[in-house]
Amino acid sequence: MAFDAAQKWNAVGEKHCARCYTTKPLSEFTVRKSGPRKGHPMSYCKPCRVHRQTQNYNNDTYQRIVRPYQLRVKYGVSVDEYNLMLEKQGFTCAICGTDDGASAKGSKTFAVDHCHTTGAVRGLLCNNCNRALGLLKDDLSVLESAIKYLKGSSQ
Repeated sequence: MAFDAAQKWNAVGEKHCARCYTTKPLSEFTVRKSGPRKGHPMSYCKPCRVHRQTQNYNNDTYQRIVRPYQLRVKYGVSVDEYNLMLEKQGFTCAICGTDDGASAKGSKTFAVDHCHTTGAVRGLLCNNCNRALGLLKDDLSVLESAIKYLKGSSQ
């Protein structure tokens, strides 16, 4: 039986980051959860991965090519449709009304909220409201329970 590379990482307990060139404990690396390299740590440590993703998200190529592709493939929405939805909402979140959806370059990047069952787009939300709906599993009874809880605890 061949020695599994994932076992090697666990035995050593540390890994060298391919971006910052420092050796760090395995807890500083995200471990792959699926695919042919399941159990293997990523090449970059967590802080370097966050930095790289932020750079990628805020570059012109992402805004020009990747974002329109993602909107079309994931949600069936063009950039023009996205911008029209945002304009109809007054350039604010459909739930809380915040206009805090700006990226580092100042472009509005609200999340496209959609029904996970039908795929229908419902509106554009700020990151906090979009995550809140997701954490509540888009379940009205859970949301109603949360409202009752908040009303009861504020007295």
